[in-house]
Amino acid sequence: MPGYNPAMSLIVEYIAGLAPWIYALCGLSALVYLYRVRSIRTERLQAIFALEHERAARATAGVVTSVIGLLVVMGLTYFISNVDQAMAEETGAETLVEARTESGSAPGLGADPGLNPVDETTAAGQVATPPEDLRNVPICEDESASLSSPAVADELAGRVAVQGTAVHDDLASYVIDIAPGSDPADQDFTLLGRAYNTVRTGLLWEFDASAIGLSGPYTLRLSVLDADDAPLATCSVAVRIVN
Repeated sequence: MPGYNPAMSLIVEYIAGLAPWIYALCGLSALVYLYRVRSIRTERLQAIFALEHERAARATAGVVTSVIGLLVVMGLTYFISNVDQAMAEETGAETLVEARTESGSAPGLGADPGLNPVDETTAAGQVATPPEDLRNVPICEDESASLSSPAVADELAGRVAVQGTAVHDDLASYVIDIAPGSDPADQDFTLLGRAYNTVRTGLLWEFDASAIGLSGPYTLRLSVLDADDAPLATCSVAVRIVN
């Protein structure tokens, strides 16, 4: 956070924590001053001499000054409380971004290495040289599973965001996997990640194309699974890895 001062942050947090007590104390003080104003007014009505009127006027001015001070204290407390809340939200947002950067996956998603014996960390260098052909269109069974990005024949390098839809009444999870070539067998696919939430036109997963291995054409596939890991719907798209 630019200009972040730990000592100032502690002071702001401490004052924000005392805000309810400060408000309560200011409220009680206001009641006392209200009672004092009524007493001064009674004294002025009963006053005979000019000196008594002058003394009542000075007391009234003192009460007004004190009330203004209470309003200033309450305003500062309110401002500091808002600053503390904004700092907490900003810190939380920065932590989320850092966690996502370190993990390299979409928020709330986790890989399931038990689904496939070959995972991301062991995929590099273990795929054969893919044949030089590509399908022209994505192959999707129905709208329950669809891929909007990457598109057909996209060249993938570095971090790749997989966008699309994974929705079904019986959805228990969905997986993203990849295999060399345009028409690979099921056993040729390598697991990239698995998630357990429904996604409608959004981020499904992120992966590092440089960890896949050799450059060439590949098939990227989305599979929507039920509780028994049986596929409910799939969608695949032909892409090209460029390393």
